[in-house]
Amino acid sequence: MTKLISGLICLLMFSTNIYAQPPVVYSSNSFPEPVEGWNKLLIMKNGNTCYLHLTAQGMKTTLYGTDGKDIASANNTYTSYTKGKSLFKDGRFVDMFEVNGDITLFATCETGSNDLYRFIIDGSTGKLTNGSKIATLDKIKGYGYELDEIVTNDIYIKRDNTSDFYCVLMFNAYNIKADTTIQLFVFDNTHQAVKKAILKDYPGAKDIKYCGLEFHNKSVYLLTNEYNHKEKKSLSIPLKLSVLKHDASEFETKNIPVRPLAINSENKLVYNNTSNTLLLFTTTETDSKYKYNLKGGTFKKSYKTVISQIDPATFTVISSKPYTGSSASVYARTHLKMKDGFNGVF
Repeated sequence: MTKLISGLICLLMFSTNIYAQPPVVYSSNSFPEPVEGWNKLLIMKNGNTCYLHLTAQGMKTTLYGTDGKDIASANNTYTSYTKGKSLFKDGRFVDMFEVNGDITLFATCETGSNDLYRFIIDGSTGKLTNGSKIATLDKIKGYGYELDEIVTNDIYIKRDNTSDFYCVLMFNAYNIKADTTIQLFVFDNTHQAVKKAILKDYPGAKDIKYCGLEFHNKSVYLLTNEYNHKEKKSLSIPLKLSVLKHDASEFETKNIPVRPLAINSENKLVYNNTSNTLLLFTTTETDSKYKYNLKGGTFKKSYKTVISQIDPATFTVISSKPYTGSSASVYARTHLKMKDGFNGVF
């Protein structure tokens, strides 16, 4: 049975008074809960909220004001831009953000090749005004022996919050042509391509792993490492930081000494606006043991999370500290009644 969503859009408005005031909560009108499709929310710079629901038939966009009231709604058909291909059945959501007052949606459609589509939705009416295929990437060309170590071709997108520019990274992880393995395109706030750069720091390399992407003040920061199966047990894999400065046409790349780092480490790269540094979060499996029991046995794995602060101007690691989760463990024992504390992975 279809449920009703009451107050899907809740907006908090705080008084500008210097004294703390209770927040005022506004709710939208309730509507039937969708049973299929994508559901995405976007808070816009003017305080309005966009709710997008995409199905095989089309996409419905509803805009809410700062008071939670409906201000615009539109039912849009996108298949004319995808030549009949369904983003819901054959596609994958990539990203959605605001550019120059409009909502910009990115999605891939994987039928024969990996095609990236960009849709522009009017930020005041919710109507779809433009759609186009802006890039095509080959599908995966090889396979790893272990699923947790597989390297794939993929597309990554990042917006620069300081300028509304955005970049599209075409990552051909299995492309043996080193001069076209990693291509980056930069678009301005009118959706025009203004720069193209190719990462050329892996001559002869076959497999390359994506580790992180950031875009700040029109400069792009990319983390990669060479995926070498012979070093799959090593915890000292070299990490490369490549920087495409706003006034440059080519990447500058240097090794970043972060340890431990394995070929299957999980990485997250974030630009810190306060310190103007890059923050790198890495989680690495450091040990794995199998314990036999009457039910067959269990694996016990140990992980280490490290937070590193990097100066993007000099490629220097300012600090690199492990995060043990001790405070989370205390909270888990005290408030959640977890006898052994927090035993998860950050």
